[in-house]
Amino acid sequence: MFLRLFFRNAKIRVKSGNKEIEFEGPLSFIKNGLFDLVKQNTGAVGADTDAIDQGISVDVIVSKYNSGNLTGPKLAIFAMVKLRLNGVVEVTRQEILKVMRDSDNYKTSYRGDLAKGLKGLYKKGDIIKRDGGKYALSPEKLQEFGDLFNAG
Repeated sequence: MFLRLFFRNAKIRVKSGNKEIEFEGPLSFIKNGLFDLVKQNTGAVGADTDAIDQGISVDVIVSKYNSGNLTGPKLAIFAMVKLRLNGVVEVTRQEILKVMRDSDNYKTSYRGDLAKGLKGLYKKGDIIKRDGGKYALSPEKLQEFGDLFNAG
């Protein structure tokens, strides 16, 4: 059974902004090469100032999805969701911090704890660590915010 699963094909569709990629093939490619394919075909890999300032505010995302105490790592996830809504797939720590600072919920203590918070989010599987100090939301984390991504 394991061998059958290992060689099994999968089908996935990825939307980024107004571009869409559909792939059907081995699971190993989805795990190892799909991100590069999306990056090459959408161009949506780094934040620019316009993308950060567009669309829904991070505070709206916080009010809709936050339950319990808002922590620095939670706000970082919400900031990454905001950037992803603007078509930005990979972000740096500084880009996450810029969006966090724009939030009414931002506390100065979040800045000092951000590196530790991102490391924890990576270990939990909420984010993916990329080359060059960049991060992306994990597919599982994106699913949690699916209604936001499907609204457009």
